[in-house]
Amino acid sequence: MRDGKVYCGEGMHENKGCRLFCVNAADGKPAWEKPFKTKSHTEGAPALIGNKVLFPAGDDGLFAADAKTGSQLWQFEGGKDKGIHLDAAPAVRGNTVFIGSELSPFASVARDAGKTDEQGGTDLHRRAVGAPSGAGESAEHGVR
Repeated sequence: MRDGKVYCGEGMHENKGCRLFCVNAADGKPAWEKPFKTKSHTEGAPALIGNKVLFPAGDDGLFAADAKTGSQLWQFEGGKDKGIHLDAAPAVRGNTVFIGSELSPFASVARDAGKTDEQGGTDLHRRAVGAPSGAGESAEHGVR
């Protein structure tokens, strides 16, 4: 929660066509004109960084939306052909976002939260199912 707003997704692994919601914490009423729609599911916890809400969306990959309006800012595309399926919450350290894919050994990606291009990736030779974590007080899941 930040600025009196709560962000949450819907759907489980088998669901398609799910949404991310933003509601007012005080009364539970929608804070965005409409929820953010995805083709996949949004079961992982969102992370806030600056004016962006970042959230995993299964085969859709990772989305960044404007935290106030819910409009899409960028997408790091996923899917079977890319070997990327994101369900776990992203971790944030500074302006870098860390995500892991559970679909293939392509398991760790670091991205600049302000850009749409991939910053780097590491083949961990294992699937990354859980949320990444980092050391230091600026490493966080969820709100930054």
